[in-house]
Amino acid sequence: MKKQLGRLLYLLASPSMRALANRRLRASYSLNRGPPMAVEATVDAASLDGMWDHISGVWSGLGGNEPLWSVLTNDRYLSKENPSPETIAGFYESGRNDRDYLLAFLDRAGLTPTQFPILAEYGCGVGRATRWLASTFRNVKAFDVSAPHLAMARRRPENSGLSNVDFVHLQRRDDLARLAGIDLFFSLIVLQHNPPPVILDILNSAFAALNPGGVAFFQVPTYKEDYRFSVANYWAGAASRKSMEIHFVPQAEIFRLAEGHGLRLLEVRNDNCLGSSDNTISNTFLMRKGPWPDAQGTLENLLVGPNIELMRPRRR
Repeated sequence: MKKQLGRLLYLLASPSMRALANRRLRASYSLNRGPPMAVEATVDAASLDGMWDHISGVWSGLGGNEPLWSVLTNDRYLSKENPSPETIAGFYESGRNDRDYLLAFLDRAGLTPTQFPILAEYGCGVGRATRWLASTFRNVKAFDVSAPHLAMARRRPENSGLSNVDFVHLQRRDDLARLAGIDLFFSLIVLQHNPPPVILDILNSAFAALNPGGVAFFQVPTYKEDYRFSVANYWAGAASRKSMEIHFVPQAEIFRLAEGHGLRLLEVRNDNCLGSSDNTISNTFLMRKGPWPDAQGTLENLLVGPNIELMRPRRR
């Protein structure tokens, strides 16, 4: 053990590792001077419906062929690898990390799970995080566009016995109305697989669905060098390949949408949900619906100010 630790320390201190770290640090700072992304964020209802149907079809196919890999893109979860029971157990155990990530944000904002009795998990997939959320929050509504993913989530023994979880299949864009009346919107490594107009449409529905005092906790990639999006190019490119996609939405679009729904920013941090990358930024947001408490607000309702870390990538 000591020998292995010594080798690791030697590797970390090597000139090549220091050079790699310096290159990534310089790359991360260069993004601060990057130009704006050309993103067509607002489209008509027909275009939204078409993109929604396309993404739903892609993910239903992934759910039937690669249900685990489509959630965590590690080759050991590929169907052809025939994952062992231990590997599958580890896959589902990792959902605890997502729940704990949320709890850390709530804790820093002075909030507790008991304040949010109804949680909506958007993009629950095969239920990897669902049981961990259900063990902490009173009621969980677990939404997904993929029927095969949802079928696996329902069959999972840890989920089948949960009395406080309702699995909901979103078959069309209009089904976003079923988010109504929630206290906490939760979504990690999901929104990024939708085109920017769809990401903003989902967030628009989620923000509208929040009860007063509710919070939105979600992750979205917000910057990539040379990324651009237009509906015309989308249908001619990514959409024709019918495969997993990664998209980006400028922070300004997210803040503008949140402001329109009366949400205030509590915290935003860079995350590593896109993995190790020198030319992308992904952010995790925590927002709350309603005005800031006045000076007479109770201690339970008073919150800390925004904790903002916008540009320099972090590694968890």
